[in-house]
Amino acid sequence: MSSEIKSDELAKIKYPVVVKPADSYSSKGLSICKNEDELRKAIPYALSFSDSGRFIVEKCVTSDYGFGCRYIANNGEIVLSALCDRYTVDEFDGKAHISSAAIFPSKLTDTYIRDINPNVISMFQSIGLSNGTFFMQALVDQDDNQIYFHEMGLRLSGGLIYSMLEASCGYNDVQMMIRYALGGPMATDVEMKKIDPYMHGHIVGSLTIPLNTGQISTIEGVDNVRSNPNVTSVVQYYSEGDTITPDVIGTLSQHFCRVKMMTASFEEYSKMINYVQNTIDVRDKDGNSMIYRKFDVTRLNHG
Repeated sequence: MSSEIKSDELAKIKYPVVVKPADSYSSKGLSICKNEDELRKAIPYALSFSDSGRFIVEKCVTSDYGFGCRYIANNGEIVLSALCDRYTVDEFDGKAHISSAAIFPSKLTDTYIRDINPNVISMFQSIGLSNGTFFMQALVDQDDNQIYFHEMGLRLSGGLIYSMLEASCGYNDVQMMIRYALGGPMATDVEMKKIDPYMHGHIVGSLTIPLNTGQISTIEGVDNVRSNPNVTSVVQYYSEGDTITPDVIGTLSQHFCRVKMMTASFEEYSKMINYVQNTIDVRDKDGNSMIYRKFDVTRLNHG
């Protein structure tokens, strides 16, 4: 929509809805609206983050559970490479609707491969997509358990996913893209045989540690986490002395770090999440913890 919303458009809206800029990122300018008054307030907020002066109003999927799928195209052959479940820091009614925990493979892997994947492959083959890597992201509505896709990227995704693919499956799609850009093949036969959405029996994923506002005084436990054999990488965004300002709450800049892990079972992965959260400690000058919220592993419900 443009910078204004018409009365006939307002009449068609069924709440709750999400209002967001048409051209922003990292959850900036996003609001969840339960009535018209909240909607009217959300529009100028969304527009303040939009260079094009446009905003989007769409169905609000009342779930903290997201879904993601990744593909690799090699000389016209399109292969499903990975499926993950993604969880937000806060549940639906919270403020921080940003990534908290991700886990591969998804608990919906069997269903997706059987019911959706063939259609997705046909869709991308129909437009002549030959080489590259791409992803789609979705929410899973807790009311009807349906997958609602909301974003697609014809590119490498963020979150350093390639490192998890390399650790669990033995291939690296960033290396594939670099090779292809330099004139070589997108993927070798050996690499294509290593692609497995079930991650060769491994459980891999990432956990982010969100912070409250304030100035960081002390940081402890990061080195211990980094040295754990089940941890494949730790990316730290803030250091002692840095300040977390109110405007970053609810955006990816709220995260203190991103920890990537790989285990042999879901139970072990759940234990690793708790280990990381109980080991990393970030405090302000008054000795108060700056951790915004710890992730509750019972939300994973992987069965």
